[in-house]
Amino acid sequence: MTFIRYGLPLLIGMMGILQKSAAQDRIFIREGEPFMAKVIEIGVEEVRYKKSDFPDGPVFTLTREQIVRIVFENGFEESFVPRSPDVITLRSGEEIRAEIVEVNENNVIYRRDSVNHTLPKSEIAFITYINGTVEKLAGLNPVKKKKKK
Repeated sequence: MTFIRYGLPLLIGMMGILQKSAAQDRIFIREGEPFMAKVIEIGVEEVRYKKSDFPDGPVFTLTREQIVRIVFENGFEESFVPRSPDVITLRSGEEIRAEIVEVNENNVIYRRDSVNHTLPKSEIAFITYINGTVEKLAGLNPVKKKKKK
């Protein structure tokens, strides 16, 4: 009877505290050790979180580029692939954001989502590299001249 009166509420309270401390997200960063936190918001540029050992404390931020992945308390996992640094602009106007692997005589090889792809140069207007350099490719917007009669 004493256990039910004093021990059971204490046991239930302890389980709640343990459950609350386990209800955290795990953030894996590119440089450093993973850590426990409570993710508040995943934005376009950054992720906002609170430290698990200071839940009432300030909100911290990391850029998406600093994060490898987040494993949420429910087991769901979100990976953060670094942004593609180069931009391939097709003659149609479409842009492909990817890492340029090679530009050879006939093709451009680029990597996106850890997979290499090949495009013929004839489909590409220009490439803008991460450093700002723009490479115009041969055959860009051919102009047909009318012959005078």
